[in-house]
Amino acid sequence: MASEYVNPVLPGFRPDPSVVRVGTDYYMVNSTFHYFPGIVISRSTDLVHWTDIGHVFTRSEWLDLSILPDSRGFWAPDISWHDGLYYIFVTLRLNELKSDGTPADLVRRQMIVTAEKPEGPWSRPRFIDINGIDPSHFVDDDGSHYMVLNPGATLVPLDRECTKAIGKPVKIWEGSGGRAPEGPHIFRKEGWYHIVMAEGGTGFGHQIATGRSRNLYGPYESNPHNPLLKQTDPSAELQRTGHGKFVMTPDGDWWTLYLCGRPLLFSRSGMEDDRFCVLGRETALAHVEWTDEQWPVINGGKGPLLKGQVPDLPSDSRIIPELDDFDGPELGLQWYTPRNPDYSAFSLTENPGHLRIYTRDGDLDTLSAKPFLRRQEHFSGSASCRMIFLPGDEYIEAGLTAYYDTKTHMKFCRVRANGRLWIRLSENRGYGYRTLAETPDSEQDKGVIYLEMRFRDLERTFLWSWDGENWIELDTVRDCWFLSDEGFAMEGHKRFTGAMVGVYGYNGGKGTVEYADFDWFRYRASV
Repeated sequence: MASEYVNPVLPGFRPDPSVVRVGTDYYMVNSTFHYFPGIVISRSTDLVHWTDIGHVFTRSEWLDLSILPDSRGFWAPDISWHDGLYYIFVTLRLNELKSDGTPADLVRRQMIVTAEKPEGPWSRPRFIDINGIDPSHFVDDDGSHYMVLNPGATLVPLDRECTKAIGKPVKIWEGSGGRAPEGPHIFRKEGWYHIVMAEGGTGFGHQIATGRSRNLYGPYESNPHNPLLKQTDPSAELQRTGHGKFVMTPDGDWWTLYLCGRPLLFSRSGMEDDRFCVLGRETALAHVEWTDEQWPVINGGKGPLLKGQVPDLPSDSRIIPELDDFDGPELGLQWYTPRNPDYSAFSLTENPGHLRIYTRDGDLDTLSAKPFLRRQEHFSGSASCRMIFLPGDEYIEAGLTAYYDTKTHMKFCRVRANGRLWIRLSENRGYGYRTLAETPDSEQDKGVIYLEMRFRDLERTFLWSWDGENWIELDTVRDCWFLSDEGFAMEGHKRFTGAMVGVYGYNGGKGTVEYADFDWFRYRASV
């Protein structure tokens, strides 16, 4: 018996998947970059239905991410298990420049943490300062530990505790010939060492290749079926397919989880249709077969498939509550803030059953902004909230945001300006804020207002209500391509995440501390 699944199996901002099986359970990690808490961990019993169970980086005092630009931070984590201990290897991507503008001595650190349970708690981070990205963990049959990372597949012998390098880095495979070989993983099968490699860059043209050798240090022979996974049809729904890791089921079947993007087409004046991945890079699943010559082949050589079949296995449905009423003592696992949180800037206890956000300096276009965000996981749906907020001072605002990063986002808020209240919609496409629409507001109902953003593909419609039943549209923006990986280009500005939705508060730069109470937040997908 088999069940059909549809890719991606984990939609919306889930790049760089790494997976390990322990017993009958599978555990996966994905990159979270500059967001806190860092490095999301998911669990599955069938490789299709995944449930978030925790994060690796939950102790803000252990690492300072506060000055990292967008899309720096935690890059391409790898999860492994050996002798009763879970390991995560990850690159901590830092800045190229020091605060004085001079080149930094170190821009990439390899971070290692361990835990007895996949949900944690995880150990204090330890670092091995070797240049490179995408580290993974390999333990050979004799118990020797290695880190493998780019350039190509570079092997670094480690001590048994994985606290330091005990030998020089050696590049053991250049890859199959695709550009930017990275994301290497090593595993053993029937006497062969196999390397799984990401090539082609993480955009369109991404691919997976493998090589093998009888000896760990090579030489490695390139798989004659390379690239094993690459999207060659520009009209296909799944694009940017690559960066995968193989995993074997208890009955000896093989699969790979890999990243993909689902672009939306949009025609801009004077230009050809552009492709925009609003949901960022997502996680997809594919079957791995083995030839008689013991070479792996993905999807029978058919390329990325939108649909596939898995054996009927016990499964856990993925449950993220549609409605968050903020009744718990902590925020749910779906919530993130950019960089380290400011614990003094919010409360779940000052007004029980509400998320209270205190207005602080730092608009959404600054590194100090602290919106509360969750992934947008669907092309069509809505995000709404019930907010209690009556700003007393000028230019203080709070409300909903459609957020990609500090350069590109939208704000749908209540604000006091020129002596009265307004409901205002503004956007930032990378070159500063522009007000799109606003309407006079009322001070009735003790500040209660309902805000809703409805999204469909690249369109966003913004509505408000005083009673939650009768809605008034403020504006519709039909070209929100800027909320995507490809939506803004500037030298040195990286775009590796995905669209988020959430709530925020800002004091207008006046230093005034007021607060907005959010009674609930609802994220709803549309079919």
